[in-house]
Amino acid sequence: MSPQTITANVQVDKFVDNTPAKEKRKPVGGVNIADSRAMTGDLALELTQVITQDLKNNAVFSNVGRKVQNADYILKGEIVSFKGKYKPTALFWITLPVHIVTLCCLPFHKEDVNVELKVSVYKKSGELVKTYSARSSLFHYYSLYYKIEYALPSDVNRCLSKAVDDIRTQILADAGKY
Repeated sequence: MSPQTITANVQVDKFVDNTPAKEKRKPVGGVNIADSRAMTGDLALELTQVITQDLKNNAVFSNVGRKVQNADYILKGEIVSFKGKYKPTALFWITLPVHIVTLCCLPFHKEDVNVELKVSVYKKSGELVKTYSARSSLFHYYSLYYKIEYALPSDVNRCLSKAVDDIRTQILADAGKY
């Protein structure tokens, strides 16, 4: 729960997904959580719902939703980057013909997670009030003993939660502007 609530009606428009196509491709021998075949729905819509629900749950604004009558402000968002992938390292491919048991502790896989969001708040007249941005990322190397494919979704969620928390904190720091 936020330490304060901004007295305003805020409508959240659907985010725009500007994630580079390169970040959405499935790596050879790996997994990409942002690959359209791995997604259960539209990334932009799902992140819009995440932001909307977070602002509601934390009572950042007195009234926030996707469709708000008499909205004082319009919140528009952009997904700058949404990447969550793991793939074998070059070391994996080079040592593939070698006896694997002796190499189990080497860093054969890497995880690369990055979430970057921008949120702009506009008055109902269309005048920009402020733009907020946040980025959270993780990068790790793992041996064959660690099943990164099981950790990847929670690591992406951790980065997304951090980015959303940073944006919420920035909005509350500017509460006097609303």
